[in-house]
Amino acid sequence: MSRRVITFACRSGVSTSRLDELLAEIGSWEHIEQAAQLKPDSTVEALRRLCYVFLDDSADAHALIERLAEMPEIESASSPAPRRLV
Repeated sequence: MSRRVITFACRSGVSTSRLDELLAEIGSWEHIEQAAQLKPDSTVEALRRLCYVFLDDSADAHALIERLAEMPEIESASSPAPRRLV
């Protein structure tokens, strides 16, 4: 079984320390199994701002995307379409 994921990007003015605080806060939400940066060591600032969360099976992904989008530090949030194995 594959894990469900939401990806999101923080705004460019968000500091590293604030991003760490946000990830800790989001990671403590109900139905969130993990929250982390996608490429924390990237030399490209836009890639360092990309983050993801893994959801448990009972999570309402749309509600969590809306909750993320309400945060002023977050620029966008989405859930990638599931991929099929061929």
